[in-house]
Amino acid sequence: MKPQLQQAIDLAQSLSFIEQLELLKAVSNIVQRADVQQVDLLKMQNQDFWKTRSIKDLVEEQQPPKITDLSLLSIDFWVREEPIDEFLSFLHQQRQPEQLKSL
Repeated sequence: MKPQLQQAIDLAQSLSFIEQLELLKAVSNIVQRADVQQVDLLKMQNQDFWKTRSIKDLVEEQQPPKITDLSLLSIDFWVREEPIDEFLSFLHQQRQPEQLKSL
């Protein structure tokens, strides 16, 4: 707890019951306004998310890096001793309708 908050609590305890209720009402109003602002912000962000934007607009906004050398995208994780046929067989098996139902 921050020292300022502890000081505010100490001061609030020294107030009369009626003053404490007024303080609670004031703090409640502050929190309520903040909640409304948060909800408004979330609504705006939600609308922005679902807004249809062109690829050009997205590229302009996100500024993705330009890939000029495809070798930069290659990775070396495939174990050379494992034949690709086993992987393709497994992949084909996983894509069968019976297997998809279990997902």
